[in-house]
Amino acid sequence: MTSWGKAKYESAIPNEGPRAVSLSETNDPVFKCFPPGVPRIYLVRVGQPLEIMQIPGRVIMFFEYDHFVRQIFTDGRQHPRT
Repeated sequence: MTSWGKAKYESAIPNEGPRAVSLSETNDPVFKCFPPGVPRIYLVRVGQPLEIMQIPGRVIMFFEYDHFVRQIFTDGRQHPRT
């Protein structure tokens, strides 16, 4: 694990597993209404359908989980600045 990854892991306050805390104490982004990221979205509701569609310039992923849509642009554009 890189030092960055280890720091991220250690800063997590999970609500499941051996280091679990109550929901009011967790810093899990899902409990703050943020969508689960990859790979977690594949794990939160195992068996939920998803569709992957590839078209020129992008890959689109449709998740049954809360009807999330993820677009991955493959046309060389830059990531949006936040």
